[in-house]
Amino acid sequence: MAYEWDWLKEYINNESIFHKGEKLHQEHAITSMEVDSNSSKELKFIHAVVKDQKRYYDVNLSIEKESGHIRGHLCDCANHEKHLNCEHCCALIMQMHEEEQQKNEEFIEKNKHKIMKPAIDLMNAYEEKLVFAALAGSTSFSMHLSVHLELKQNQLIFSLRLSSLRQRKKQYVIMHMESFIDALIHHESKGYGKMEPFLHHPKTFDDESQPLITFLMTHRHDFITLPNGTNTSVMLGKYCYVNDLMLDECFNMLEQSDVHYHESNQDNKPFVYTKERYPFVLDVQSVDERFYQFQLNSRPSGILRGRNFGYL
Repeated sequence: MAYEWDWLKEYINNESIFHKGEKLHQEHAITSMEVDSNSSKELKFIHAVVKDQKRYYDVNLSIEKESGHIRGHLCDCANHEKHLNCEHCCALIMQMHEEEQQKNEEFIEKNKHKIMKPAIDLMNAYEEKLVFAALAGSTSFSMHLSVHLELKQNQLIFSLRLSSLRQRKKQYVIMHMESFIDALIHHESKGYGKMEPFLHHPKTFDDESQPLITFLMTHRHDFITLPNGTNTSVMLGKYCYVNDLMLDECFNMLEQSDVHYHESNQDNKPFVYTKERYPFVLDVQSVDERFYQFQLNSRPSGILRGRNFGYL
């Protein structure tokens, strides 16, 4: 049976990759495929091995069980790294689609005396619409992240604001830092507020955001001891808590990122990173073993202590 692949061609958005994937599919290049429907209540995971010339590539898809929405896809080939999709993912999507179609056809053939033709046509149309909607959520424009610094109870923390380069003034707060990082790792498609869903991948973000993404990915499993003695992940709700071991690396990251800070009741003030030496009159008071308060030219100030440097 011939299948229409216009929806997939539009999603891949690369003529060469699509035709390579179609050729692999016709050559039955998928050597193995495993479907895991038990690990998650919401998701179905598919792992396949695709043979392309003399090499074998691992391809992974995650699909929502109820809607059929593809949450993420990943392949270890160079094309996927460069274009965020590839011929191997394309071949696997074709294979999955044809198998689902075949199951539907077998079910209809077995129960055709119970199903009226209008219902069959409606089911087929609905399935095509679901697949297209699942894949069409990926966007091609770059996204931008900005950092918003705060100092709470002598602890440096920051939250993230997200915007597209096309609409830089419209910013959305990342309300759950861990979920955002998980979406980056698993290449999920999701949106924030009124923003349309987009594919979460480091290359979806602009160059200015890259040091920040690297910092978050590196420290996503780090812990911090809060003032009440509780040990917790540094990624807590919408905040990243910067512990002593992260502090030097954090300020190196801030030097390359778009940063704002909270001071008193004022928000969204530009953060200026400087290594200049300032003459000042210093009156120091130790608050605890890692934080000091002092009067700097009659203005209340503080120093945070990292591994190698102190930060005003």
